[in-house]
Amino acid sequence: MRFVFALIVIGLLIGVVQIASGGSALRVHDRADHGALIGFFSNKNHMALMLAASLPIAALEGGIYDRQRRGIPWIFVGYWGVVVIAILLTNSRAGVMLGLVATIAVAVRMLRDQPRRYLIGGPILILAVGAILLSLPQVDAVFSRFNSVGDDLRWRFAQQSLPLLHEYWLTGSGSGSFSRLYAVHENLLWVKPTFVNQLHDDFYQLAIEQGLAGILLLGLTILSLTMAAVAAWRLYPHDRSAIVTAVTIIMLFAFHSIVDYPLRRPATFPLLAMAFAIIWWREKAARVVIEA
Repeated sequence: MRFVFALIVIGLLIGVVQIASGGSALRVHDRADHGALIGFFSNKNHMALMLAASLPIAALEGGIYDRQRRGIPWIFVGYWGVVVIAILLTNSRAGVMLGLVATIAVAVRMLRDQPRRYLIGGPILILAVGAILLSLPQVDAVFSRFNSVGDDLRWRFAQQSLPLLHEYWLTGSGSGSFSRLYAVHENLLWVKPTFVNQLHDDFYQLAIEQGLAGILLLGLTILSLTMAAVAAWRLYPHDRSAIVTAVTIIMLFAFHSIVDYPLRRPATFPLLAMAFAIIWWREKAARVVIEA
């Protein structure tokens, strides 16, 4: 997990250079969201997801969840501040919400069993930083995009894809077939020089491409993960930090998959796979210890 965290930090540093140069330096992709902090990615939303996911990873690796810890972990607070600013510089609406989810998840776990002054001071610190950031013009540019959520093309894609869902929900259209099928069924009034590569809703697209079998497999995967996480939580009471981290990462991916397609990006999917592996490995390791 430290290796993954290091890669995210390197991507963050590349993004800083990109922002400082106005998008002209360290351009990894020719077609990308230039002008935003994107790091290794071509899409700002995927970079924002990785930044949000780095918060629970940093908390785990930094020992922030340790019950014996006392005092304010200023190094982590500093990193959290950098990540918050970086997410805002991605200009990603989804990233803002994912960053908020990650912050709440980490704060709830981090502040347990801490003195009351930290329970009060922690939220005040978060609110103070938020108030300062909201006063910056760059931040206003990000939040102004929330006013146009209703006009986002994602909802049009979803509406136009309903015939595909009705036709293929049982047998599925096949992996990777969505873009071709969408082009055939697209309303001629909506045709543009660009093309729709993904539905921007992984669950919706899964139902179209994989049909009922894909939906059932997803349900079984969720059930297996839930059972493993609960079992590991009960069998491993002295060290649950890794489980909390993995569950937080899975939550971030699940929320993001509703409005985007992080599971279809080779650079983001391994992080989710790692979270799955942590839960299943912890559950198995806990059972081995109990049986021994």
